[in-house]
Amino acid sequence: MALTWITGGLLAALVGTRANAIYVEQRAKKRNRFYQSHQRPIITIVVPGITGVKLSHTLQREVLWGNASALLKRPKHFDTLKDDYSHVLPDGSLQTFKIIPHILELMVYQELTLSLKYGCSLSLGKDLFYLDYDWRQDYRHLAQVLDNKIKGIQAEWGADIAIALIGQSMANLGIKYYLRFNQNAKHANIIRWYTFGPPWQGSFNSL
Repeated sequence: MALTWITGGLLAALVGTRANAIYVEQRAKKRNRFYQSHQRPIITIVVPGITGVKLSHTLQREVLWGNASALLKRPKHFDTLKDDYSHVLPDGSLQTFKIIPHILELMVYQELTLSLKYGCSLSLGKDLFYLDYDWRQDYRHLAQVLDNKIKGIQAEWGADIAIALIGQSMANLGIKYYLRFNQNAKHANIIRWYTFGPPWQGSFNSL
């Protein structure tokens, strides 16, 4: 059951991200005009869905999620939801899923990153960022992580910096909660929120 859940989550991420990339590519020209129409830069934050962020255990020094080894053997610390969250480190977005390093790798968010790069002239680490968070936790935790990220961007670029959000799947629940209940969200200059596969009509029981 556990392996089925994780495999299903990975497949959902792969299929969903592929569909997202195609959708972004189709609208690239229109969105590029939108970005170019702003004199000031627009910071874009992509919020991955379930399984979209690599997880590591800081004490055990093991990968909890993000490679084939973790998928197959399911580390015992993967289900540390009732333990201390502080030992779990969100370790970057899952751009590719390495089955056999340098030989067999599946594109996950890399295709979306490239679509945004060539379609909207966004550069990863400059005006395009992926939000790192523990996707096993409550979506209200995601809202707080997003708030911290936006505050950091505001501190660097100014409080009125334009921000666009791209949310995939279940991550949109956290974004929605942030926009509705967070006080800082009412003052942040969030000009766009793109949702891909949001669970507004419910979700699969396995997720």
